[in-house]
Amino acid sequence: MYSLIKFEFKKLAKKRVNIITSLVSLILTIIFSTLFITKFEYLDASGDYKGLKAIELKKEDVKKLPNEITEEQVAKDIKAYQKLFSNPKNTIKNEVGEVSLKNDIYLKYVSPKREYLSMIAYNYCEPGNEVFDLSKILTIKSKEGTRFYKIRNNKVSTFLNMNHKGGNYSEEEKTFWLNKISKIQGPYKYGYYEGWESVNRSLGALIFTLLAIIIMVAPIFAGEYQSGADAIILAAKYGKTKIIGAKIIAAFAFATIVFALNLIFALAIPLLAFGIDGWNLPIQIKDTLIPIPYSVTFSLSTFICIGISYVVILGSVAFTLILSAKLKTPFTVLMVQVIILFASLFIKKGADNGLFNHILYLLPNKAMECDFSTYLSYSFGGLTISLLLMRVIVYGSMAIICLMFTKNIFRKHQVQ
Repeated sequence: MYSLIKFEFKKLAKKRVNIITSLVSLILTIIFSTLFITKFEYLDASGDYKGLKAIELKKEDVKKLPNEITEEQVAKDIKAYQKLFSNPKNTIKNEVGEVSLKNDIYLKYVSPKREYLSMIAYNYCEPGNEVFDLSKILTIKSKEGTRFYKIRNNKVSTFLNMNHKGGNYSEEEKTFWLNKISKIQGPYKYGYYEGWESVNRSLGALIFTLLAIIIMVAPIFAGEYQSGADAIILAAKYGKTKIIGAKIIAAFAFATIVFALNLIFALAIPLLAFGIDGWNLPIQIKDTLIPIPYSVTFSLSTFICIGISYVVILGSVAFTLILSAKLKTPFTVLMVQVIILFASLFIKKGADNGLFNHILYLLPNKAMECDFSTYLSYSFGGLTISLLLMRVIVYGSMAIICLMFTKNIFRKHQVQ
């Protein structure tokens, strides 16, 4: 059996189109990972910087920020920001009367901590009306500054009870999410985490790795139909047993190696440039409403994303194999998979917890996204499952079910 697997693997590895496809996917991963470094910008009082210099300056400034986001610290930072606006010497008015900070004041007191202040501002916005500027901080009353975590919990409760068109949450789902958010206690530890944030963005390029794998796996069985080799294979001694199994194992082994090679670059390039600082920080400092446990750090969330992406790839490979066994040409297999793979790129999401989103977020392109802030759940009787777990269940089940039928489809097909 080992010799058959080795033979089938070599067929995949030595095929010219597979070599080219693998290299293209690797180049795309490297380009996407590098772009986040070359285009990284940081603005401070001394100027506008890009690339490695910008990374160095941001890291230094973030080290000056509070190590813990306590209620008292939040109140202090809100008050300090509001105080800047209370001094007329610090502000200017535009033609419509809007007040903003003077450029030098902004660069000195706000720019180095903008990301931190934006996180605070976002926490105090009403659900559905979040803003990504700092204007909300000016409207926060002093007593609210010491209720940072309570306001976060109330915001989640308000969101779940809003009347979203087609997206209402059942009582079981509300209890499920509120229970999760209640277990996330403060104060959050804060620090520099740009390296891990860049890694998560780089992992988005793995969708092209999946496409490359599909292109390489599509001819496994359909290519034999096209060349007429299926008649020879099925007439051989182990043609209906071991050879089919060897093809399947070789396909999964080859897909795993291609995925691993791309993953190495998607991890190494950002972490070498931005550093591994922040690996032990909770991902709630990126978005306070993220409902997964506080113990899930940036590094752990990255490996969760990698695990889910790998399961998606395994499920997609299995589905490609069953299509390859059923359809007569690799091109037809590829067309079906490309439509499924990129369908979600051109479809706008629906209501928050609506049926449409339940389907959309399970499509391959969405399923490989590192998104922990989506309150999307699946209820089956008294059981509620989160989106992340549902992706693992769906693609894991797809891999098992497709493999159960692939052998029989190829074995029993009528030779032309």
